[in-house]
Amino acid sequence: MVDLSNENSDTILFHEYAHHYMFQYHNEAYPAWFVEGFAEYLAPSDLRMGRMRYGLWSEGRLNSLAQTNGWIPMRTVLSARPNLGSRQGSAYYAQAWLLTHYMLGTPERKRQFSAYLAAVGRGEESIAAFEEQTGQTPEQLTTSLRSYLGRGVTVYTLTQSFPVAEVTVTALPASTEDAIWLDLRSMRSLGDDKDALLQRVHAMAARHPGERLPTVTLAKYLIKAELPAEAIRTLEPVIAADSADAEALWLMASAEMDVADETEDAVARTALMRQALRRLGAAYEADPFDFRIYMAMSRNRQGAPGYPSDNDLTIAESAYRLAPQLGSTAMRAAQVLMAKEKYLEAVQLLSPLANNPHDGGDLTSVRDLLAQTRERAGLEPLSTEAPPAVEETEPAD
Repeated sequence: MVDLSNENSDTILFHEYAHHYMFQYHNEAYPAWFVEGFAEYLAPSDLRMGRMRYGLWSEGRLNSLAQTNGWIPMRTVLSARPNLGSRQGSAYYAQAWLLTHYMLGTPERKRQFSAYLAAVGRGEESIAAFEEQTGQTPEQLTTSLRSYLGRGVTVYTLTQSFPVAEVTVTALPASTEDAIWLDLRSMRSLGDDKDALLQRVHAMAARHPGERLPTVTLAKYLIKAELPAEAIRTLEPVIAADSADAEALWLMASAEMDVADETEDAVARTALMRQALRRLGAAYEADPFDFRIYMAMSRNRQGAPGYPSDNDLTIAESAYRLAPQLGSTAMRAAQVLMAKEKYLEAVQLLSPLANNPHDGGDLTSVRDLLAQTRERAGLEPLSTEAPPAVEETEPAD
C-alpha cells in the first residue's frame, strides 16, 4: 500500500515494483549493489499516458553524491552489502544508482556490464570480475563516476501508444475497507503487537459476521497465532458457502496440518494429513496459479514414504516458478533438488538468495548451503573475503 500523503509515494512505489519485476522475471545472482541500483534507476521515472521518462534522479541522491568526502569506497560498494548507518546507507544507495546509470550509459559499457553480471552469476568475485570486464579498478571507477556525474546524466524518453482500456467498476462490500489492511498485514509475522492485532481483527470480524473477507482474515491471524483448531472452526462456514474457494481451502489445509503436527496419535495424524491433501487438491483445481497451494502440498508430502518423488520436485519447482522472488519458494525447491542430486539446478536457485540485500538477517546459513551445493556440483568455491570496513566520515561543509 502506498501512502498518498507522501510526496515521494510514486518514487517508493516504482523502487519496490522494480525489485518485484527483477525478482519475478530476471531472478539471477546479481551483486547487491545492482539490486538496489536498478531499483533506484527506475524509482524517479515519470510515467504519463503514451510516454515514460527514465534515467531521472532524485534530489536526495544528488545531495548525497555532492558530499564527495561522504562517499563510501567503491571497493565496498562492489563487494557486498555492508552494514551501514543512515548516512552511509544514503551514500550506498546514491552510489549504486550512479554506477547503474553509468554502466547503462553507452553500448560499450552495457556490453561490459552484461559480461560482469554473468561472471558474478557464475560465482566469480565481484571486484575481480569488474576489473576484468571493464579494465577499471574501484579507485579508477570512483574518478570515472565523479566525472560522469559532473557532465550531467542522460534522461531517456520512451513513447508508446496504448489502446484505451474498457474499465468496469465493481462495488465491494463495506466490510472490505475495514478488513483490507489487516488482510495485507497478515502476510507478515506477528511481532510485539500480536495481542493488539488479534484483538483488532476479532473486533473487525465481529462487526461483519458471516462476510467472507473478514472471516478469512481472522482465520489467517488465528493460524499465525498458533490457534489452528479455532481457524478450522472459523473457516468451516466459508467453505460450506463456496466449496471452490481456493484461498479458504488452502488455509483450512494449513490449519489441519498444524493440528496434525501437534497430534501424537499416528493414525489421527495420517488422517488429518490426507484430509488436508484432499483440500489442497480441490484448491489446486480452483486456482492452479497460487504458489501457496504448491508450497502447502510440498509441506504435506515431507517425510512421507518415497519423498521426494519426481512429482514432489515438480510441485516445489512450480511454487518457485510462480513466485521466484520469495526466498521460501527458492529454498524449498533447492532442498528438493539437492535431495534428487540435481546440484547444478540447486545452485541456480540458491545463488540469488545468497546475494540478497533485503534479507535483513544473517545469510551465513544460505551461503554455507550454497557452498556445499557448489562443491557437490563440482564448481569452484566462492570467495569468502569479507568486504572492507567502512569508516564513518563527516559530510562536507
